[in-house]
Amino acid sequence: MPAPGQITSQIAPSASPAHREFARVLREFCQLITRSTYGPSSQKEICIALETRGRVGKVSQSTLTGLLSATRKPSLHVAMALYGLALEVAANDPEAAAAVPVAAEDLERLYEQALEYHCDCCSTRLEQLRTCDSSRGVGTPTGLTAAAAADSPACPPPLTLPVPPPEGDRQRVADQPPAWQPQEDLERYLRAGRTEDARVVLNHAGTAAAPADVVWAVASCRAAEMDTAADTILQHAGRRDPADVLLIAKLLVSNSWHTDAGVLLGAVGN
Repeated sequence: MPAPGQITSQIAPSASPAHREFARVLREFCQLITRSTYGPSSQKEICIALETRGRVGKVSQSTLTGLLSATRKPSLHVAMALYGLALEVAANDPEAAAAVPVAAEDLERLYEQALEYHCDCCSTRLEQLRTCDSSRGVGTPTGLTAAAAADSPACPPPLTLPVPPPEGDRQRVADQPPAWQPQEDLERYLRAGRTEDARVVLNHAGTAAAPADVVWAVASCRAAEMDTAADTILQHAGRRDPADVLLIAKLLVSNSWHTDAGVLLGAVGN
């Protein structure tokens, strides 16, 4: 009988070294949490705690096990949620505080290294963002033109608002993240015809929110069938610093939201 909180799965030897290291760090978070008297005592309770804190939707035990064993595609959403839960525990437990394995920026770096792109098209376009001329502000990816984007069958061409995009890989399922907090205000503004207020909310979501929160806002709008709002957020996000655009695109691709990644990348330089 395994001890409470004990991780019985092994890290898959077939995973890449970077993916195994990412899984190892997640395991350390879970062990820190379950060994402290201030945190959940099992992986099941960790999943419940992550869901009740919002931001990542429902996390099943099988999903967590897959992440801890590197048999599931890396998830920055879940990793950051685990990191946040570990910090909550560490705030009350000096011994746990000394055991936090990495800082947030290091966790993001490990995620980037562990992430395996879903398709060559998205991988190529993300790599082009790395060579963006930073002297232009948000810049235009080297060699990335509207014609080149349209030529690729793996990723859809950029869409022009306000035409709603096709369904494709849009995720409208029960395990969507919880509603984006400003969404209620946005819906109220739209119902009242307060379009300028709605624009302010969408602009802030795309240009000022953390990269993970941009993805959260887009996913929440998709779940509410507010596709135009989601696309508007992505259009704003596409004018951010190239490093932010790169991370947002990676988060979208890691969730298999390739159409949204196409909308984001299509907005770069516009």
